[in-house]
Amino acid sequence: MAFNQLKHALGIFPSRQSALRALNELRDADFPMHKITAIAKESEHDEQRERYRHNK
Repeated sequence: MAFNQLKHALGIFPSRQSALRALNELRDADFPMHKITAIAKESEHDEQRERYRHNK
């Protein structure tokens, strides 16, 4: 098996904070951040807006 083949990884995190921690660890390990794509179900702003709507 050739080691120069494309490799992919996927991470699923229980919270935004844990995902950010993982991204920070990759950055600190000099991982090329331009090779990362992050997808979130909801942004922090969306969560705050939803809480505000329910508290009205």
